[in-house]
Amino acid sequence: MKKQFGLVSIVGSIVLLVSMMASSVVTGATDATVSLDKSWYTNETALAGDTVTITVTDADANTTTDRTDLNSGNATFTWAANSVIGAPATVVVTQTPIVGDVTILTATTSNVFPAATATVVDATLGIVTLISTAAQDDTNFDLKYKTGAVENININLKSTQVAAGITVALVETGTDTGIFEKTVDLHPVTTAAGADPITLQALNLNTVTATYVDTSPKDGGANVNVTAEATVETSDPTFASLLPADLYSTQATQPTLSGTIADSGGSGIDISTVQLKIYNAADALTQTLAPTVTGSDGDASITYSVVPAALTEALWTWQVTVNDMAGNASISDHENDADEDDKTNLKIDMTPPAISSATTGKSWNTDTDAEVSNDVDSLVVLFGEAIDADSVSAADFTVENNTVISATAYADAADGTVYISLGVDLAADATPEVSLAVSGAVSDTAGNARNTGSVDAA
Repeated sequence: MKKQFGLVSIVGSIVLLVSMMASSVVTGATDATVSLDKSWYTNETALAGDTVTITVTDADANTTTDRTDLNSGNATFTWAANSVIGAPATVVVTQTPIVGDVTILTATTSNVFPAATATVVDATLGIVTLISTAAQDDTNFDLKYKTGAVENININLKSTQVAAGITVALVETGTDTGIFEKTVDLHPVTTAAGADPITLQALNLNTVTATYVDTSPKDGGANVNVTAEATVETSDPTFASLLPADLYSTQATQPTLSGTIADSGGSGIDISTVQLKIYNAADALTQTLAPTVTGSDGDASITYSVVPAALTEALWTWQVTVNDMAGNASISDHENDADEDDKTNLKIDMTPPAISSATTGKSWNTDTDAEVSNDVDSLVVLFGEAIDADSVSAADFTVENNTVISATAYADAADGTVYISLGVDLAADATPEVSLAVSGAVSDTAGNARNTGSVDAA
C-alpha cells in the first residue's frame, strides 16, 4: 500500500508540475508594439537628444462604452410631421465623445431602423444628422453608439544604471487612437519618476529599455512583454583636416572649405546637422552653409566640403557645427582641440605687400631664434603683412651705397620681417634707402607680388 500510495503521489506531483509549467509559458501572440523615437540618446540636459519619446500601440487598451439614448428621454428623437424623403433630423446625443458609427433603432426596440442613415457631424459635441430614404411623420427613434475617453497605460523604463526601472504612465493621443505616448528625460545623475519632466539616470553606453505588458493579447493567451531598446552615448564628434588651415591667405574669393568629422562613441554622425558658418572681422555671422557630405547617417567618419558665396578682400573666420545621432553637439576648433572652439582664420587678400619700415643693426640669431641688435652689417625690413619666405632672395632688394649679401624671412620671426645681410658695415648714424628691386619680387602668403617701393632705414 505504501508503494502504491508513493506511485500515485509521484504521478500526481508530475501532473501538478506540468500544469504549473503550462500556466507560466507565454503562449499569447500580441499585436501591441512599443517603440522609442531614436536608437541613440545623450544624457546632456542642455541638449534635445536627452529626451526619449515612448510610444505604445495597443488597440485593446483603448476601451469604449456602449450607449443607448432613448426617445422617451429625448424629445428631439422624432422626425417632424410630414417629413419628406431626405429631410434631415439633427440631434445631440447625451454622452460624448462619440466613437465610431451611430446606429438608428426603432423606438423601444433593438431593431435597426429601416431606410435611414446616421452621420456623425461632430463627435466631440455629439452632433448627429439622420437622413431617411422614406417619408416620415412624427416617427420616433432611439440611437445606439459608443463613447470613448483618453486612457492611460503604464510601462517600465529602465537603464543599465537603474536596473529596476521606473513606472511611466503613457497618455492616449486621442479618445479612440489606441496610441499612447510620453516623453522622459535622461539624466546623468537623477532618477525622478514623479517629476515633470520625468527623469531616468543613464550613463554613457547604458542600454535604455521600455517594457509594456500586454494583458489582453489577441489570442487570449498569457500576458506578453513587449520591449524596445536604445543606447546612450555622451561623447562628442571630433574634427580633423580643416582646410584651408588656420591663418590661410588667398586671392580666391570662393575658396573650398573642407574637413573630416568622426564619432567614436557608437551612434555615428547625423549628416543633416553639418553646417559651416562664416563670420566677418567683427565676428558677425554672414553665411550659414550646408556642405556636401560624403557619408551617411550613422557613419563613424564623414567628409564635407563647401564653396561659400564670394567673399570680399578682408579677414574672415569660419567654423563647423555637427551633432551625432545621439544628439551630442560639437563645434570645430582651429587647432582641432576637442576642449576649445576657436574659429579658423581666413584672409582674402588681393593687395601686394608693401615695405612699411627698415631698421639698421638688426639680425636674426638662428641658435636662439631671437632678434639681436648692434649688428653693423645687417638690417631688418618690415612689411605690412606676412611674407612668403620662398619668394624672398637677395636679388629682391637694394640698399643705398651697399651690397645685399642675403635676404631671409625666418619662420620663427615676426610676420612680415625680412633680415638682410650687407657687404659693407654701416656707420652708426647711417640711414640708407632700402628698396625693392625692379628685377625681383616679394610675395605675400596669398601670392600677391611687389617689386616697387622704398623706405629710409632708421
